Amino acid sequence: MDAIYAQAVPLKAQANLAVAINTPGSFYSDADTLYVHLIDGSNPSKHTIEVSGSGHQNGIVAINKSFVTIQNLEIIRTTNSGVAFVLDSPNTAGNGPNQNNTLQALTIFNTGSSAPMPFGFDGGIMVRANTSYGSMAVTGWTIAKNLVGRLDSPVGLNYNIAGINMRGIKGAYIANNAVRTTTAMGIQDRNYGLASSCGANLIANNSLSDNEGNISAEENYDYVNNNKISNSRGFGIQVQSFGYATNNLIAHLKTSTDGTLYNGIDGAGGANAVYGNNNVSDVSGCSLTIEGTATGVQVLGGTYDATKGGQCALYTTASAGHVAFDGRTTWITKTPDAFRYRMASAGDRQNRMTQAKFMAATSGQ
Repeated sequence: MDAIYAQAVPLKAQANLAVAINTPGSFYSDADTLYVHLIDGSNPSKHTIEVSGSGHQNGIVAINKSFVTIQNLEIIRTTNSGVAFVLDSPNTAGNGPNQNNTLQALTIFNTGSSAPMPFGFDGGIMVRANTSYGSMAVTGWTIAKNLVGRLDSPVGLNYNIAGINMRGIKGAYIANNAVRTTTAMGIQDRNYGLASSCGANLIANNSLSDNEGNISAEENYDYVNNNKISNSRGFGIQVQSFGYATNNLIAHLKTSTDGTLYNGIDGAGGANAVYGNNNVSDVSGCSLTIEGTATGVQVLGGTYDATKGGQCALYTTASAGHVAFDGRTTWITKTPDAFRYRMASAGDRQNRMTQAKFMAATSGQ
């Protein structure tokens, strides 16, 4: 109670309501209601009360649940994911559970740790399909208007941990989220199970900063549109085959903590991808890369700026094949803005900010 950022002696659980009524400093919970008897007899609604203890592995876990909405909650200091939705049975017919769910207006931060990940992946928000043979992607997902703040996961570019981590979904709407993890990737979308059934997700109008890698959209036909990525580390955006990355603003990206250079838009293997009207500047690597066997790529206008210290505006490999250009590239010669990694030390695992302090420290993106 009233111990959001420092542990205190917890309220004691009681076996029944009668004991809780007669025992100050205790609580009782049935299927519908949490009854709290504070030690001073004051009104619980006038205090902040949170779950505590070693059993606080996840904030919310939903296994094989559909048509669920979770909204307007603050979830902090969990050992693993803040919210985890998992499919633990095959979905070979496409009509299994873990579908048609909504996560919105959640505030999640200081989640994760170096502890083992019970579902194989971790994140402030984590959604996982099933990897059994022939198991199809899950559908009907909306993840919108959430704030995912600093994670307590190990620092570094990691494809198993992200602020919003999605495995094996199709047709999802991921929009208007603010993701600022400090220690992990921002938004991650990858195949899981029957890869050909995954993809066509819309990742739009999100704000990302202070991450180790920002948007990794690695399912086919993903749309990554109108996102703002700035003052961060690692790459800005990755898309795969038939992916669309359009109207995104990417600026002020430095190297990830492992010291590897990354690019504004990292087109590693994205055949038939379309890059249109993106504004990319002041990145450590190249503004746009087209690599691997990424044939049929189109670059439809935009600004890809290498004048602020980046290695190049455009990089292609010999195996990438023909690239179609339409429109023109604009070169910006303005003096670059100072890089601002807004959080405290990325390795400072003792750092605990209130939401107000967190928002103040990362404002003005």
